[in-house]
Amino acid sequence: MRRKLRIAQVAPLWYPVPPPAYGGTELIVSRLTEELVRRGHEVTLYASGDSRTRARKVAVTKKCLTARGVPWTAPGFNLLNLEKAFSEAGRYDLIHTHVDPFDGFFRSLVDVPSVATLHNHFWAFDEKNEARFADREATYAEFRRQPLVAISDAYRRSCPLKLNFAATIWHGVDIGHFRFNAEPDDHFIWLGRVARIKGLHHAVAACRRAGAKLVIAGPFITPENREYFDTEIRPFVDGRRIRYVGELDAVRKARLLRSAKAMLYPIEWNEPFGITMVEAMACGTPVIAFDRGAAAEVVAHGRTGFVVRNVGQMVAAMRRIGEIDRRACRERVERNFTVEHMTDKYEEVYASLVK
Repeated sequence: MRRKLRIAQVAPLWYPVPPPAYGGTELIVSRLTEELVRRGHEVTLYASGDSRTRARKVAVTKKCLTARGVPWTAPGFNLLNLEKAFSEAGRYDLIHTHVDPFDGFFRSLVDVPSVATLHNHFWAFDEKNEARFADREATYAEFRRQPLVAISDAYRRSCPLKLNFAATIWHGVDIGHFRFNAEPDDHFIWLGRVARIKGLHHAVAACRRAGAKLVIAGPFITPENREYFDTEIRPFVDGRRIRYVGELDAVRKARLLRSAKAMLYPIEWNEPFGITMVEAMACGTPVIAFDRGAAAEVVAHGRTGFVVRNVGQMVAAMRRIGEIDRRACRERVERNFTVEHMTDKYEEVYASLVK
């Protein structure tokens, strides 16, 4: 029987834990925290005040930062959150942070074992971010000996530094929330943040070439992505062949995922993981993804979907989607991508650090 630990989970403050809709990191922190509590660990969650948890909660801000209108470039509140957690380090056997890259400074000041999960990519996707990502690299170079967790092997390979990865731990989903469906409707789906790097324009092009129906779902369109949507997406949204349904809550998202023939995932960047691919497969819905980031780790090519390189290959895969056994998609998630499997792996890391 494993030792019950006093654990601090430090979440970013951008969204509540769990988020009502969008917010991948906060969702994973919630799932891990609640499962650790269920297993008998004494867990404290450092998160925004509008978060919900069975753990002890500590909040330095009443509402999440997006609700407060705080810009993404402002790290102040997240630094306060880290300071609060590490100032109470003596209460814990281990501190687990999810607020890279700032956590390294605080971890170096305490003797309590700690580990950080890296949720965000090292490299910029545009010139505007180059300075910020260079700063990120310099920070991890300084603290390269601190134990880290990667969320995919693809992430580890993409890192420009030799870092102290204690493990690769894939994200897990609440399998009970996603009902299996063997008989989907006659449409494909695209689900995510409306931004060029997410490749929505490729999904639209593929469905137009294939003569297929597409349902688009995603959170509110930010000002910096408005022109992209208005010029490259909106002209093709006719409400019949291509529909845009906006942001969905958890229940509506699960319903949409299980209703689709397949999810299209034509990303233009090396995404570290991609939890929506797992959520789709949990419903039995195959995924057709561009071969970027962790796509080839998550999708078993030819068994739970197809990993392709361009729109032409995506169209060909869409025409072959009937070859995929939807039950195999569900089974892959049950074997590899559940909350229980994820928490088992984190407990192994915790045990190795807490002697």
